[in-house]
Amino acid sequence: MWQIVFIFFTTELSAQSGITTLLANVTRTSHNVLIAKDVVTSGHFYFQQPDKICMIFSDNKDMLLMNGSTYIMMENGKKNVAKGKMQELFGTLQKVLQAVVCQTSLPEVAENSTIQVKQEGEIIQITPVLDAKAKRRMPFTSFVITLDAHSHKLKTLRMNERGENYVLYTLSDYAVNSHFNTVVFNVN
Repeated sequence: MWQIVFIFFTTELSAQSGITTLLANVTRTSHNVLIAKDVVTSGHFYFQQPDKICMIFSDNKDMLLMNGSTYIMMENGKKNVAKGKMQELFGTLQKVLQAVVCQTSLPEVAENSTIQVKQEGEIIQITPVLDAKAKRRMPFTSFVITLDAHSHKLKTLRMNERGENYVLYTLSDYAVNSHFNTVVFNVN
C-alpha cells in the first residue's frame, strides 16, 4: 500500500518553473466496447496556479474541473461531485498534473494510502488500491498520464473505466502563461 504525501507547496511550483497558467486544445475520445465507433469531441484545457485545472467540451455541457479540493465531472450538463475515495483519487491526479504542467518533480510517496503512483519513463500511472467492495463502486480503475518524450509536456491523460472502456484526453497547441477568462473554473 502506498500513501501520497506532498512535500512541496503549490506556490513553490510556479517559482520553480515560471508557469502560472496554461491553455491548450484538447481532444476527448470516449471508447465504449459496446459501441462500434468512439465518440470524439474537442475542447480546451485550462490550468491556473496554484490548484485549478479544467477541461471543457460541448458548449460547456461536458467538463472536468479540479478547483482546490473540489472535483466535478459534468456530462450533458449533469454535475457529479467527487466524494470519499473518488475525491482522494482526483486529488492525487490534480497534484500529479500540477507537477507535470509545471515540470517539477512528482509528489513523494509514503506508506498507508489507497492510491499508488508509479512513473516509468514518460508514463505515470495512478491506481486506487482498494478492497473488492470499494473497487466495485469506483468508476475508474486507473489514470495513465503520458508525457511528450522530448518536451516532457503533458501529452495524454487516459481515464480507464471498468472493463475495456476508457476516456482519452489528448493535448496540443500549448500556450504557457496565456491570459484567459478564469470564469471557466466556476460551476453554477
